[in-house]
Amino acid sequence: GGSLRNLTAERIESLVNDYAERQLTYRSQLIAHTETIRAANDGARYAWMEAQTQGLLQADAQMVWITTEDWLRCPECRAMDGRRLNFSQNGPPLHPGCRCAVGIADATDDPRPYRSVAANRRRG
Repeated sequence: GGSLRNLTAERIESLVNDYAERQLTYRSQLIAHTETIRAANDGARYAWMEAQTQGLLQADAQMVWITTEDWLRCPECRAMDGRRLNFSQNGPPLHPGCRCAVGIADATDDPRPYRSVAANRRRG
């Protein structure tokens, strides 16, 4: 690094503008990712609700919260992993940048296989 005293006003303005552009790009990508996750999970939830209404899905079917099991998983999402939700409840995303999804299970299903599917998805 150099001394900040040696920077011209034009150079400082250029650095500030570059930083602002990077932040704008990051924020727009974060919003797009989060809203894509929301749309996908809500679409599944509404489809399952409709299937249940039409008798195509068991009355005791529920959503299962699925996390990606890696070092990026936050404590809030970790706490939700495998939790069962009714179709009337909102699922992921829990926060901006959330990578969680929902699966479907009936009352007798063990939610652990859903978590392993999510873990295998990242492996490959």
